[in-house]
Amino acid sequence: MSPATVECTSERKELVEIDENCPRRPYVEIRVPDNAKTVLAVHFTTVSRDQGWATVDGPSYSSFWTHVERPGGRPEISFSGLQVCENRRANGEFHEQTHIWTNHSNGAHGSWVKALSAGDLIQLIPRAYYSCWVNIISAASLKIEFEPKEEAKNTALIRFHGDHYGQLGPREIRVLEFGPGCFEDPILGRFLYVNLPHTDDICSTEFHALSYCWGDPIDVVDIELSLHIDPDATRPFSVGRTVEQAVRRLRTRDKPLRIWIDAVCINQANLAERGQQVRMMGDIYTHAAFVHIWLGESNQFIDTAFRVTRDVFNFNTDCCPAGVKCHCPGTPHTFTADEIRAASKILKEGQCSYKGIEEVFHLHRRDFIDELLDTTDNQSTDAHSVKLFNKLFEHPWFSRVWVLQEALLARQAFIHCGDQMMPWEEVVAIHEWIGDAEYKLIPHYNRPATMPAIWARLGYKQKSRQRTSVDETSDVSATANGIMDIFLDALDLKSTLPQDKLFALLSFGSDTNQASELDPSLRANYEKPARQVFAEFTRWHIRSRRSLNILSAIHGQKSRTWVRRTCSKTVERPQLPTWAVDNNGRSRWTQMTLQAQFAFKAVGDTIPDETLLDPGSDLMVLRLRGIAFSEVEVLTHTPIKDIYPYDDDYQSFLDGRSDIKGVFDRMFNSCYFLEGDLYWKTHKTVSPAWSTVDKALAYYRAHMRTHWEYTERPAVEVLKLTKDSPDELTWYKTRAIPTCLDQCFFRTSNGSFGLCPWPTKEGDVVAFLFGAEVPYLLRPINDEQVNGNNISIQCKYELVGECYLDGFMDGEIFTSHGGSDLETTIFNII
Repeated sequence: MSPATVECTSERKELVEIDENCPRRPYVEIRVPDNAKTVLAVHFTTVSRDQGWATVDGPSYSSFWTHVERPGGRPEISFSGLQVCENRRANGEFHEQTHIWTNHSNGAHGSWVKALSAGDLIQLIPRAYYSCWVNIISAASLKIEFEPKEEAKNTALIRFHGDHYGQLGPREIRVLEFGPGCFEDPILGRFLYVNLPHTDDICSTEFHALSYCWGDPIDVVDIELSLHIDPDATRPFSVGRTVEQAVRRLRTRDKPLRIWIDAVCINQANLAERGQQVRMMGDIYTHAAFVHIWLGESNQFIDTAFRVTRDVFNFNTDCCPAGVKCHCPGTPHTFTADEIRAASKILKEGQCSYKGIEEVFHLHRRDFIDELLDTTDNQSTDAHSVKLFNKLFEHPWFSRVWVLQEALLARQAFIHCGDQMMPWEEVVAIHEWIGDAEYKLIPHYNRPATMPAIWARLGYKQKSRQRTSVDETSDVSATANGIMDIFLDALDLKSTLPQDKLFALLSFGSDTNQASELDPSLRANYEKPARQVFAEFTRWHIRSRRSLNILSAIHGQKSRTWVRRTCSKTVERPQLPTWAVDNNGRSRWTQMTLQAQFAFKAVGDTIPDETLLDPGSDLMVLRLRGIAFSEVEVLTHTPIKDIYPYDDDYQSFLDGRSDIKGVFDRMFNSCYFLEGDLYWKTHKTVSPAWSTVDKALAYYRAHMRTHWEYTERPAVEVLKLTKDSPDELTWYKTRAIPTCLDQCFFRTSNGSFGLCPWPTKEGDVVAFLFGAEVPYLLRPINDEQVNGNNISIQCKYELVGECYLDGFMDGEIFTSHGGSDLETTIFNII
């Protein structure tokens, strides 16, 4: 290690058993320090073993994988999920392994290290595949070697002069016009001022639009742009390198290029103009004659993926004779249908693979580079093809929230990488095919990377550019494409600014797509801080729907899910306001809530008290009326003997059972009868052929063996459920619960009991809030108010999340427990 190299280490020593049914979460993680200039190496050390036996030959299907989480809106890195190592097969002795990846390593490991930057969270995730395979970890550590930064650099994305910009009218945009030129010629341009029509007609001035990732904020180059005050004079204007590369590729030798590019055509220093132009972006991409999706300069992975995609699409649509007879624009169709069918005789004995993907891939193998083969350890053709398509769909462009409207509202879109180009429709087709159930893979291979689910919800391609108006008398809360559904589906996408997660989606919501009728609190306004934007959005949704269902969406945030997804067991205080949705989280986690999974009516037909929803002087406080029922007195593991879900009545759960047994099974999924961790990813349910109590019992017992058969640990003490004697606290010890689950069973001070998410603490208040479908847990916070020499203590609350309260989920608070006579409380939730 050189004198300039700095190290940082994270280590964990705790016995943990993992099988395919356990929640997937990191064992240890480490963040690249903020002062890291270049990551030089990452050391992975594991002390682990498998179950110690196997009935068939082959590798140990217990292993460790990397994952990288990037802060803010930065795009995910390629090669994020790589296998680090496997355990020794069928060996019951703990074994220490250390693997070092450097920025000089060959293949994917070196590329992975080079892609790391300050703020990245590196995670080491243990996995096991197939029934009976177990990964048993006693310790692991991560170490980073990095070169520190010497001094801060200017991080401005675009350095421009105000003299380039003129004032814009209400429906006016700037369009860049670049003169004809060869690739290497200097770039000289000017702004044209174009009025967008209110209809869907093409503008009188035809223009194109660019869809791209802004790229590294310090990687900028100068082009020459005319000044607004003196059109005959030019001055350097700094743009991102991705913009400069795209312009060089898109301009031609014989005619000007007129194109709208957001980073340049919008005065980024003028917040009012940014907001006004952002509100028009849907119209801008709708009126553009062509939208060019730019993935960057030539990348051999993506170039090859383009060629494979074009040939697979052509083989299935027969749109071109291909080969030497192909005269299609963009990437040529290389192989004819006859050549592809001939390849099937070699690979499949004459039977063509699904959509001909394997044959086309085989024919293009000469284009592959060692790095692709390295990522799959020379596995099967299926594994190679998956990695190739991963390279395309893992590109940061597909994970940016703004590109949804840029692609879906386009009249005609083309996707470019260097000098390669193909129509957007072909990308959509190949994406649908590789996601089809017929395109199956062996489970321990990673599934193909696909576009986030929001693309499918919005239909990949806008079928009509006519905006759907919302009838004032219609129940917009029932529509599948309300802005809240779309926002939650798009949580997996990235944006540089947090509030853009909302602003970029407004044009798609059936309740927000009429800009002229949009509530002022939702309009794009960059003068508001992000947390105010999301607080106003949440409050608007509560008021417009007269429902508190949106509060359950906080379980989509990483540290607030029902089942813990974090490495640490420490409950961190959530970001304020705790009741508002924000830009962080995963869309699939928002579906794992009581509100999404069940049809409870715990607070009957009540609605929020509208007189309390006016925020007054404090926008960050949500005032709600409700009943403070009781508080959490005891928090413990689930008394599995009392609420064991896999009994003779299990079929009733499959038919919609929603008692405490059904809730435990659905929310905590203690065996893969609901496809284990996959249930958290795809929300698939078990097929009828597997819907038997015997199968459920077998899977549950296998999960118990994982946690109790291979290691010595003390039995877990749990509280016995005693309905007949609610004042008694009786405990017993058991080895019949999965230790991968945190304490999720609670008893209240008045003797009731229920299930709760993992961040719950003793002392949390169980509240029935008017307008909610489920009870919520609130955490009392004493807030000191200073007025001169007087100090007063005001009780406020943080929202913890939902809870299940046995016997109180269908309005019993009013019908059986005197709720109508109970005193209501106004909760000030921060």
